[in-house]
Amino acid sequence: MRRWNLVFLCVLLFASLAVPALADDGRDQIVLFGDSVVLSPGEEVDGDLVVIGGSVEMRPGSGVHGDVACIG
Repeated sequence: MRRWNLVFLCVLLFASLAVPALADDGRDQIVLFGDSVVLSPGEEVDGDLVVIGGSVEMRPGSGVHGDVACIG
């Protein structure tokens, strides 16, 4: 039983060390509070776009290479 606890602890330790490496994907992350964002045609965001307490308007021809979240 003690051996399985040691194996489990080692696996948990190695798994927890990999989590911070997965958190950063190398792209920009834009977080705005209370602002509205309008992406004009031809305008692109390379990364994630998060707007809290505002709005996001993406006009035709604009793009986001990542995730978009609009809360509120």
